[in-house]
Amino acid sequence: MILVDDGDGAYERIDHSPWNGCTLADFVMPFFLFIVGVAIAFALKIALRTLKMLFWGVLLQGNSF
Repeated sequence: MILVDDGDGAYERIDHSPWNGCTLADFVMPFFLFIVGVAIAFALKIALRTLKMLFWGVLLQGNSF
């Protein structure tokens, strides 16, 4: 997005469309937000599973901290 916003037209293929139509830059942000949302969902599942495994590991080892 830095190249799109601050490129001063050096990269015409990834520049914003003037009014109508779409270019590559017009698709980057929605797809980026979608991938971030999917990654956050996976990260939350992984964090929850990690906490569960840590809890059971400490419990089954007899709280030897």
